[in-house]
Amino acid sequence: AGRDETKIIRGTFYRVQSYSLPLVSDCNLASDMGDLVFMASYFHGSGSILNTENEVIVAHEMELKVATDEARASRHYIKYNDKVPDKDPVFFGIDTVGVQCGNKGMWLSLPGHLKCGVGQHPGVHCAWKDIRREKTIHTACLLHITDDGLNGTHKVFAGIYKKFRIPRDGGGEEVLNEE
Repeated sequence: AGRDETKIIRGTFYRVQSYSLPLVSDCNLASDMGDLVFMASYFHGSGSILNTENEVIVAHEMELKVATDEARASRHYIKYNDKVPDKDPVFFGIDTVGVQCGNKGMWLSLPGHLKCGVGQHPGVHCAWKDIRREKTIHTACLLHITDDGLNGTHKVFAGIYKKFRIPRDGGGEEVLNEE
């Protein structure tokens, strides 16, 4: 595939957001594993940046135009902090949804100027469309859900999520497997 080639993908992506901000424009979303890593890295103890009383996790069905070249897709990734980008997508000529991939999931950036309008689909004039919100769960509820599946641990998520945490103080994967 050529450097400037793109493809259209469709899938479910997640965002931790407040009740009052249900929109995905100028923000980041993640795959299911990416969202677990985000939550586990920032959702712990009294110093948490997430507010369990006012936060929800929303599953969005999305249609996206992404670069087929992984390096280009990564360069188009923008980190948003309260809708403020770490780089100007227009100045840098970003024309696709930015994608960061790794063994800990996938993250997306959705610049507002690339949002598809009514009746449009990702392609020449836009790069992403929020098709629908599939489901929403309150973060406080998530912490009390029990892993009770066929091979479940019977632990609540609050005790399981640390296995998805990115170690802050060094250490490798072995740190994540400690009980």
